[in-house]
This record gives sequence, C-alpha cells and structure tokens, in this order.
Amino acid sequence: MKTQKLVRHAMTLVVFIVTVVAGLVVASMILRYMFGPVVVKPETARAEAIQLIARVGGIAKVCEEASQIFKRFGVSKWYSLNSRETKDYPAIAALTNAGWRGIEIEPYSPAFIQISVGNHQRNYVIIIFESDDEKSVFTRDALRLEDSCIFVVS
Repeated sequence: MKTQKLVRHAMTLVVFIVTVVAGLVVASMILRYMFGPVVVKPETARAEAIQLIARVGGIAKVCEEASQIFKRFGVSKWYSLNSRETKDYPAIAALTNAGWRGIEIEPYSPAFIQISVGNHQRNYVIIIFESDDEKSVFTRDALRLEDSCIFVVS
C-alpha cells in the first residue's frame, strides 16, 4: 500500500512539474512573439529609409551634412554626437530623431556614420560612408541607396 501511494504521489509530482515547465515554455514563446525584436526585411528597411531621407532633405543633403560631420569631428576615433552637436546638421539630426541610439562615427576604413532607426524591437541601421566609393560596400547585407554614400542594413 505504501509503495502504491508513493508511486501515485511521485507520478502526480512529475505531471505537475511537466505541466509547469510546459506552461513556462508557452508563456516564454508568447512573450517573445509579442515583445521580441522584429526582423525588418532588407527591402522594407530600404523603402522606409528612402522615404525618411526624402523627408529630411534628400540623399545629397544627408551626404553633404555627413561630409561636414567627418571634417568637424574626424574619422580616426569612435565618437558619439550629442543633440547639441547635431544642431548644425538638421537632416542628420532628423534621422537621429527617428532612431533610438543617436549618431556614431565609426573609425574604420573607410569611416562611416551609423544611425539606428526605429526602436529596440524593430529597427534598421543607416550607414553613411565618408566616401561614396564602391569599395565602401562592407557587407553583403547592406543595400545602397541609389549611387550615394548611404547604405541600409536591417
């Protein structure tokens, strides 16, 4: 009798533990689906970036302001511009307002400005190179906007 009772309690405990674990897995999957990062398709990111850049003054304006930023702050060290420093660059500042991390100068060869657009759940990155040279293509996942110094990475 005691053995049967112990087996029954053990089985009840096992069923309880399996049920709790399964519930936690399902809850985790639901939360990840609801609040996790969303992958923005490259074509969607490119289309959104084109619209955003058109609203702030166009590709030529953004590339010109980026050139001024590179001249003012240099390209030899990593640098994050603050809101006071972007007031002289309204197009770039407007791109930053659409983002969540600000403007960062990355000192690679060639140097580039990185702007994260969107929020921490759904975002893409606008990369503005110091040069619009074809050698600037740094990744196969980057989409170039027209024939410019601007790329989009999702």
